[in-house]
Amino acid sequence: MRQSPNRRRRFGGGIAIIAGCDRLHGHRRFVFQGRLRLLASPRPRRAGGSSEAIWRANRRRAFRAAWRFHLFSLAVLMVCAAAIRFYDGLGELVWAGIIGGLMMTHVFVWTIGGDIGQLRWLRGVWGERQTEHELSKLGIEWQVVHDVPRTWGNWDHIAVSRAGVFAVETKWTSATAVVADDELRLGRIPYAGRSFRGAAAELSEILGTSAGRPPWVNSVVVIWGDFDQQIVDGERVTFVSGRQLNDWLCDQPTRLSEDRARVLANAVRVLAASGEQTGRGGFLARG
Repeated sequence: MRQSPNRRRRFGGGIAIIAGCDRLHGHRRFVFQGRLRLLASPRPRRAGGSSEAIWRANRRRAFRAAWRFHLFSLAVLMVCAAAIRFYDGLGELVWAGIIGGLMMTHVFVWTIGGDIGQLRWLRGVWGERQTEHELSKLGIEWQVVHDVPRTWGNWDHIAVSRAGVFAVETKWTSATAVVADDELRLGRIPYAGRSFRGAAAELSEILGTSAGRPPWVNSVVVIWGDFDQQIVDGERVTFVSGRQLNDWLCDQPTRLSEDRARVLANAVRVLAASGEQTGRGGFLARG
């Protein structure tokens, strides 16, 4: 009985395709002894991945630096555990309370990342995950990727449809957010509008290398927190409250043809999968 040319079977931990395949989108192909091995595409990056990686690295570094405190805590725990055996009633509760307090202190410090200064990275992760959730509500005509590395830092989110290309930056704040004079101020922390425009311009230049010509990239800043202005159209930057993001994107007019939107969506997918850039005007795909 003749096998179907598209029939697959297990081979060497991967998937072996007996017959040749003209094109395989989003996969790598390797031919071995007349068989085609299909390796799965890399998993898409989650929003906030870069901030989370920095937070985890800083947490490990902080805990290694505090080895004396850990050693002291271990000694106290051993003393308390031994003392409980010789006390009853209130004394036993006191020693147990000391053990519980030490353990809770370690859990708290580990959770925040070693010191209170690491909370800004953790807040960044929270904000980007909230934006990711809002972008997931968009229709199938949208191509959305997250945490795409750039020359310096990353693009938090990139969204593409016939409405255009959008470079979306996320900001999470516990203070009041105000936009004025081409500047976003989160409490006492200022963010100049030119930094957001620069990220959009860099994305436009990089996409132009694989999409024929540089597209116009809309710069969008999503704010999670107290932002009474809700939506502000600044100088080539739009500031949007997180809860308004989905509706604002869906209300954008059609600006691109289907073919052009498809080309740009493919270019964004390639950029997201590459993982590494080589400066302005290009990027390097991992081998």
